[in-house]
Amino acid sequence: MIHVTTFKTRDALAEALTQALVKDLQSSAHPFLALSGGTTPLPLLQRLKNADLPWANIWITLVDERWVNADDPASNEGLIRTHFLDHLQARFLPLKTEHKQPADAINTLESSFMTLPPLTSIILGMGLDGHFASLFPDDPNLDQGLDLQSPHTFMAAHPQSAPHLRMTMTLKTILQAPNRYIYITGADKLAVLQNALEHKDPKRAPIAALLQHPCEIYYAP
Repeated sequence: MIHVTTFKTRDALAEALTQALVKDLQSSAHPFLALSGGTTPLPLLQRLKNADLPWANIWITLVDERWVNADDPASNEGLIRTHFLDHLQARFLPLKTEHKQPADAINTLESSFMTLPPLTSIILGMGLDGHFASLFPDDPNLDQGLDLQSPHTFMAAHPQSAPHLRMTMTLKTILQAPNRYIYITGADKLAVLQNALEHKDPKRAPIAALLQHPCEIYYAP
């Protein structure tokens, strides 16, 4: 079931989503939150870092990451550390390793992921091309990333339309989180989402594959 909640302002969206996440994390014995990068969720992170939560017992990771060092401006880890993690004592699993290529890091990363508790909640964004995480429509490995029978937790992404090699959770991994939120702002992205709901074609817009499963969509103009 897809449920869209519309807010008048982006601040109202961020506040409501913060409250939902606090409830999720408080109700979990072993909370584990996966975040997306980019600037869109920054108002959410600003609120969430001030929430009264047992951060020392909470694991945080990323949904996807560009294959750059944490001090690179393109790094999701760098952004999350600056605006969120550096203010907390949460435990963090980075997706960027010392391997030269993301494909070389999958076994190491999956071994680390298996030692952690199950995902509690996950925050996802969406691009104007309908990609989510780093599952892009023009990636030669897209089928692998959307395959629910895949044995892999992560995938090395090679989008043709975006810079940098990337590491991304597969759809199968994303669906393991019982609380899945899609964070959408702007009428243009809402139109992409509505089109994906109608045509249901992951080749055109990968988000269509995710929308076949229960998700909470939080939207503001």
